[in-house]
Amino acid sequence: MFLEQDESLLTKLDQHDALYDQEQWCFTLPQLHNFMQSTQNPLFLIPYQEFRKSLFNSDINKQLRINKAEIAIFDNRQNVDTSTYVLQRL
Repeated sequence: MFLEQDESLLTKLDQHDALYDQEQWCFTLPQLHNFMQSTQNPLFLIPYQEFRKSLFNSDINKQLRINKAEIAIFDNRQNVDTSTYVLQRL
């Protein structure tokens, strides 16, 4: 939805003070978890540690590359909880 610049998603990102533009969305994992929980999707109504584990065990970048995008480290703080990540177009 972000890659398609879906208006309803962008409105929700604005409500969460997310940092994004047309090409990228920056977030920490706790911010992403909080945002995903706000969608009320049952897939994301899980504790943070479980969310983080499932994210790292997923093939999300493989799926994103099909859409010419990736999640990368934007600002490495040597800690997965405080580092900033970016969903960006390739």
